[in-house]
Amino acid sequence: PGAPETSAAKGKAKASTSTTSSENPANAQKGITRLPIELITNILANYKSIGNFTSIPDHSERNNARHTAYGAPGIKPEPEPDLLAGEPVLPRAYLERPDVLRALSQTCVAYRKVFLPLLYERLEGLERKCEGLAKREDLWQFVGCVRVLHAHTQMTTAIKNTFEKASLPTVRTVIVPGFCHEILRACPEVRSVWCTEEDGSKLIGALGKGKCTKVEEVRGCSLSDTMMKRMCRAGPSRRNLRIIEMRSKDETRLALLKSFKHLHTIDLPQWRGWQDPNPTLNPKSPHLQAAIKDVLGDIEGVAVNGAEGERGGWGEREFVQVGVE
Repeated sequence: PGAPETSAAKGKAKASTSTTSSENPANAQKGITRLPIELITNILANYKSIGNFTSIPDHSERNNARHTAYGAPGIKPEPEPDLLAGEPVLPRAYLERPDVLRALSQTCVAYRKVFLPLLYERLEGLERKCEGLAKREDLWQFVGCVRVLHAHTQMTTAIKNTFEKASLPTVRTVIVPGFCHEILRACPEVRSVWCTEEDGSKLIGALGKGKCTKVEEVRGCSLSDTMMKRMCRAGPSRRNLRIIEMRSKDETRLALLKSFKHLHTIDLPQWRGWQDPNPTLNPKSPHLQAAIKDVLGDIEGVAVNGAEGERGGWGEREFVQVGVE
């Protein structure tokens, strides 16, 4: 006879069997579960969710507008002050979707099979919301995207200690500030890496150390000699590359991208307005087009007006997407 099962093993076995296809719960064909998953997804889309381009709102602008409106004829100021002004938090509306999914997943076995994966497919909660996930390893299989909206610059050591022994092989997308690069060590199967703060050099360096050789998309990196060399060493699987900063001298560095045999699309920044003190290279210039053609072959430039509404620290950017025809 083998060793007796521990309580933890029994708990895992129970969790795994609760989602097997052999189950036929009484509520499987009742209520909202009778709807196609596409309709359920459309219904849930009415709730605010943390997406790839979600950012912390600027409370200072809202407060300035309130102060300007105060005392103006015909305009009533908001009666309550914004107690969260200046704090790195999202509006409370973002809690509604996970709360609804959690309640639905606890209704019955049939609902749990549908809504539990939807609840944990994106790791978007803060520490208080993630405590349950940290204690339930059987839920990690549902996590496909890790998105860090805000982290202090001095949290690098804490993040390293937290993710040093963790493994999230199901994660395909990581969207984090540059100083959260230690998270990549726990995501060996990641395909898309987005840098939301800094130049992306730490994330690119972590790709090689974390053996993330399957990354196909990198967004939010600068175009420098060091960055390009690091990216080439990290792996040849790149298909999409978004560059956040580019100067007129950078067109010669594009030659380093030849090592990416599968490269399909490059997004180049084009600043608008007076915010940028240094002139940037026009992505539509013949010299740059020739340099990109040397890397990608036949190309077709497509103007993307403020792609995904992205804004940078210096001002609003317009991206020109250059890809293979």
